[in-house]
Amino acid sequence: MMLSNSLANDSIRAVHSVSDLCTKTRTLLEEKFANLWVAGEIASITTPVSGHWYLSLKDDKAQIRCVMFKSANIRCQKPKVGDEVLICGRFSLYEARGDLQLILNHLEPRGAGALHKKFEELKAKLISEGLFGAEYKKELPKYPEHIALITSATGAALEDILTVFRRHRYGGCIQVFPSQVQGEEAPSQLISALQAADNTSGVDLILLSRGGGSYEDLFCFNDESLARAIFATKTPLVSAVGHETDITISDFVADMRSATPTAAAEQILKSYSNLNSDIDRLYNRLNQGLTNKLTEEKTKLIQLRNLLQSPLHRLQNSQQRLDQIQQKQLALLNRYLDKKSYQTQILSQRLRARSAQQLVKEARARLGENRLKLNRLGAQITGTLGHSLAQTCRHLEAVSPMSTLSRGYSVLLTEEGQVIKSVDTVQPEQQLQALLQDGSIDLQVLTCRSKDKAAD
Repeated sequence: MMLSNSLANDSIRAVHSVSDLCTKTRTLLEEKFANLWVAGEIASITTPVSGHWYLSLKDDKAQIRCVMFKSANIRCQKPKVGDEVLICGRFSLYEARGDLQLILNHLEPRGAGALHKKFEELKAKLISEGLFGAEYKKELPKYPEHIALITSATGAALEDILTVFRRHRYGGCIQVFPSQVQGEEAPSQLISALQAADNTSGVDLILLSRGGGSYEDLFCFNDESLARAIFATKTPLVSAVGHETDITISDFVADMRSATPTAAAEQILKSYSNLNSDIDRLYNRLNQGLTNKLTEEKTKLIQLRNLLQSPLHRLQNSQQRLDQIQQKQLALLNRYLDKKSYQTQILSQRLRARSAQQLVKEARARLGENRLKLNRLGAQITGTLGHSLAQTCRHLEAVSPMSTLSRGYSVLLTEEGQVIKSVDTVQPEQQLQALLQDGSIDLQVLTCRSKDKAAD
């Protein structure tokens, strides 16, 4: 009876098989969580011969299984247990066991993702500005005598570099400019040390260096201000930061990049290593050149000896040439003296003709003539100006107000002495003054009539 009821209930329930439920769950998860970013710590990792990675990611409260197939992990560095990582993938369900898992397509050390993005953005920016251009790279000196070393005063890189210089018995000057090479304060200290080294007199080469470390430790060498300071240096600069696989912005801007501090020291001293062979080669060339030159000069000496005349004969020839030169110079001197004597006579005659008395006499004659001309011109100008002045006075007198008054006209003034120009400015019973040629008359206004009112 109970079995019959159960069969009856199954006909009205939505019953799923296990595989069907797992498939639907996997599909739903992969659709809803297709691109997840998760941060955590590697709890375990297994790498079978297939090349796939099976790992567990955990934090302080939970843990989840992950798988990263060979096609995806071939681009990543294999992590180890305890590493903090940042992963990206899709959430899924492994149907064979019903296990939830993340299928990863990206894995990187935690924190490196943002730093790497920042690195690529700065790199692209500086490339567009041309700071990495080969045309700005300065040529390194072949035999640097004064090297400025910028690194940590307590780091292993300093000892590695000095060991190489001691092994090669470098005889030049190595001046250390200590600076932090990691942390927030490192870029500003590196810039200060770089500017101090660049401004130090006599420095031939600057070596910017530090040993290996994590991506975060080396990231101070990806600072934009430091990159621009390196680009602005006048002294050739070598960048040797980290290991062979570590690349920083400083490496791109520097005039030369070395894989490690030790490799940088070896490369700087490469010319010194070949110096002995170069000296031997130059010595052989110099020795051969001197031998050839001595042979050539010896041959010339023999030829000159054969051509050499008796000293007495050469002395007699020189005496004859000396006599000839003396005679020639004496003849030239006589001609010069004759010429100057003739010129002196001519100048004497001219001087007598132009004596001071004659010049004074001529000047007095010209003065008398000029005085007469001046008197005539003065009289003419005075007469002309007098006539013009009289005519002007007559014109002024003709147009003067007093002349107008002499013809019977008068000028009306107010008691304040203002000239009346219009009937509109006068009021009945107002006291006025009439100005005549020979005096004035006080008046009183009876009525005022304008032209317009008179017409009316």
